[in-house]
Formats: sequence, C-alpha cells, structure tokens
Amino acid sequence: MTILLELIYRDTCHHCHQARGYIQELMGSGKPGKIKLKEVSIDTEAGLKLAQKHDLYQLPGILVNGKLAIEGATTKQEIKEALEAVK
Repeated sequence: MTILLELIYRDTCHHCHQARGYIQELMGSGKPGKIKLKEVSIDTEAGLKLAQKHDLYQLPGILVNGKLAIEGATTKQEIKEALEAVK
C-alpha cells in the first residue's frame, strides 16, 4: 500500500525545511514507492485552499492519506509514528 504524504510548507519556514528533511530520511529508509510525497506551498492558491480545508494554522502541515496528522514543528519520530498509524 502506498501512503500519500502531503507537506504544506512555506519557503521561509525553518520548521518546514526540517520536516522535509525528516520525511526524506524516512522515505530513504523504507521500501521504495511506499510513500508518495506531494509538497504544496501555502503561498499558492492550491496550498491555501488545502490549508483552509484542514483548518491548518501552523506550518508545516502534514497530511497522511488526506487527513491532517501533524501541525506545526515536529520531530522525525512523530512523522514516523503518523506513517505507522496508517498500516
């Protein structure tokens, strides 16, 4: 089963860059193709609509299979646990 992970970010957000790095590490340590990453900038119309749809007030926002799993600063462990909860 492929997990769709959506990262809602802003280019100037330090926590967003950290989260992206954690996600890339997790993607590299798992089976290829298990996680599909979609990055969406909140500075685009699509990103803003997605954030509003999920009542996102802090960045980064991480959606797992279309559901808000993490909002705001996070850790690699929190992202890993959100992905494992899907199994």
